[in-house]
Amino acid sequence: MRDIADKFVGGIERIDTAVPDRRRGPTWRSVFIGFAAVAALSLLEPYNQNTFKNTPLIGNQFPVAVVFFIVVLVLVVNPILSLLSSRFSPSHVGPARRVFAIVRPLSPAELVVILTMLLSACAVIWSGFHRFWAHQLVAPFYYLRSHPRWEPLVRSLPSWLVPSADPENGEIIRSFFAGGADVPWGPWLRTALLWSPFVLAFFVGCFFMVALFRRQWEEAEKLSFPLAAITLEML
Repeated sequence: MRDIADKFVGGIERIDTAVPDRRRGPTWRSVFIGFAAVAALSLLEPYNQNTFKNTPLIGNQFPVAVVFFIVVLVLVVNPILSLLSSRFSPSHVGPARRVFAIVRPLSPAELVVILTMLLSACAVIWSGFHRFWAHQLVAPFYYLRSHPRWEPLVRSLPSWLVPSADPENGEIIRSFFAGGADVPWGPWLRTALLWSPFVLAFFVGCFFMVALFRRQWEEAEKLSFPLAAITLEML
């Protein structure tokens, strides 16, 4: 992994040395593209799974949607931006300079920002959290009728922890599995906000745990990290 990082990160650094300091690292454009991509993926993946029953776009160790998006940026968007930016020069002033700042190709540092935002979001959007979290909040109440032995446990759950603690609530409980009804956003938003501190602490703890094991994995065991190698090559 260190050889891979030295090779490709070194290449990124050499590319960035030719770019002015103000264009290195995160930019407003890279953050905006990252947020837009995260929002699109957040909407697309549940629709892809729940409606079309397709293979998960991000439900494994190789998030196909993220890699595909980066490939499109590198092989399609950047060449188009190169053609557009060739009409302008960074030495121009006024509107021409602003247009160049928008249409210039995405730098490796900007692509890293977009990729990092997407990979971080993948942990929450589907299999990493939301796919099972939402179901577990309503499943105990939905199956209580067929599993009456669960009643003492289900009744002991705090009402604020779930969108509804009433097994007879058709709008939230039964409609979640049966479908054919509008989403009751109010109770779900309240539940999501109440869960947010735990979810945030959980994922921050995961990042710290990775930091603790990173040196052992990377330097002692020489793990290859294929996902990192592929994306670094593209960047």
